[in-house]
Amino acid sequence: MTVKPPYRARELNPDGGFPPAVFKTAASAISPARHWGFYGSASRAAGSATSGFGLPGGRILPEQMFGRRPDATYRRSQSATGLQVQPSAVARGLAMRVLDAGEDPHERKRLGQLLVDELDALAGLPHCDLVVADRAQVHSHNGQRLQSKTYGYYRCTFVEGTVTAARIRIYHRTAVRQQVITTKVFLNTLLHEWEHHHDFAGLRLPRSPHTAGFYARLRALAGALEVAFVMPPEPGADGAAATSAA
Repeated sequence: MTVKPPYRARELNPDGGFPPAVFKTAASAISPARHWGFYGSASRAAGSATSGFGLPGGRILPEQMFGRRPDATYRRSQSATGLQVQPSAVARGLAMRVLDAGEDPHERKRLGQLLVDELDALAGLPHCDLVVADRAQVHSHNGQRLQSKTYGYYRCTFVEGTVTAARIRIYHRTAVRQQVITTKVFLNTLLHEWEHHHDFAGLRLPRSPHTAGFYARLRALAGALEVAFVMPPEPGADGAAATSAA
């Protein structure tokens, strides 16, 4: 996922407690995946070969994966607001272990993969690999301030209507200072990208738009895992400035 302005002040200190799972611009919410640079030609999101707008090999464009067109897919995502999987005690324990992990990317990957595997098993989803890239977040800079940054992404391929080759990738270091991200940011990003996996493999959506329903499902999952504090505050809650999610 990619963060765009107006996060300028916080982007210079991205791990200062601000979760990455909110997308907004100064004027209105947009999907950052609409920008081709979010994935690049080597890491385009994959989708259903029978969707009618796919690229050869079952791939679809990022804007088709995440787009906000108010069609049937968008409405389904918007309306599905409840908890989609009931986490086990094992899953809750793994989420806490992720938060207690040190800065070693291999240990974070190990624990994160265990959590993803447990959630997949509980939800009856196909396997999803976790990659923790020990490198700076992909970003753009205008020479004065950070313009955008990518915390991570999810991609998959559809084969005969079934999700395969699912992968979550998380960048382990901040964009400019190249500091290790906090475990809170790491877990937030992991749950966010797993929710995309559930959209495709569980809800069987042809794309995974960032609707209000998507964020409601994400909050419900974090709450059931007893790690709701890694999520951003509700818009307007406790005097927080209203935000819009895409």
